[in-house]
Amino acid sequence: MNLKITAQSIYQELTERGIDVSIVRLNLTQAMVFNYAGKMRVIVGSNPDIANASFSTIAQNKNFTYEVVKKHGMTSVPETETFESVSQAEEFLKVNKRIVIKPVDGAHGNGVTTNITKPRQIEQAVEAALSRSESEKILLQKQIDGTDLRVLVIDNECVGVVSREPARVVGDGESTVLELIEHENMHNSDRGETPYTKKMNKIDIDAVMRFLSASQLSYVPGIGEIFQVVGTANIGTGGRSVECYGIVPEALIDQAIKILS
Repeated sequence: MNLKITAQSIYQELTERGIDVSIVRLNLTQAMVFNYAGKMRVIVGSNPDIANASFSTIAQNKNFTYEVVKKHGMTSVPETETFESVSQAEEFLKVNKRIVIKPVDGAHGNGVTTNITKPRQIEQAVEAALSRSESEKILLQKQIDGTDLRVLVIDNECVGVVSREPARVVGDGESTVLELIEHENMHNSDRGETPYTKKMNKIDIDAVMRFLSASQLSYVPGIGEIFQVVGTANIGTGGRSVECYGIVPEALIDQAIKILS
């Protein structure tokens, strides 16, 4: 534990009061996580969680989210390690078979590479993640399949749930996948040139190139065939969000509320 002087004083005071404090690494600083008056509280450096600067730091750090989930006894977080070297990443891949490499502090799917199954994919994925990480820290994570859900909770009440779907194209029986992507970006009026100005962003070509092989790009899907072209489900890389409040299991909503309580 390498807390700075002020943070050390806060930590000492909390522990002397019998409060159990966990230390979580956050970008270039550390956070103290503890329960007080029945609620989880966070101090980033020496700033409380009611400060705008703390909110920003917490929201951008994936490791912090995983630690909070574990603190509540939930086991849904996939195997995760902080990247240290290519050889370490290769060993992580060997154990987990299929992995994701992502910035610890990124957003919108930027710098995320999914479906890594071969060691030769690692260096390019690391380079992409580092290019989007202000802290220059990246994560290795076991890839799991499932539906990507976002649960919006305000004041301990779920007010919305969306399912996020990766960018896809629909085959016409004549065009290659790359041609379909180019046509989609050029002619779909729901896709915006400037991010988040329309229902969907244009499909991120860099993300496509990291996800698909040359043979997949030249593949010609049949008429009506749906073909996924990006690994991440973010709107930022060309995906879309579908409202699904009312049809997701209550247990998932209860977990989201519990994490914030």
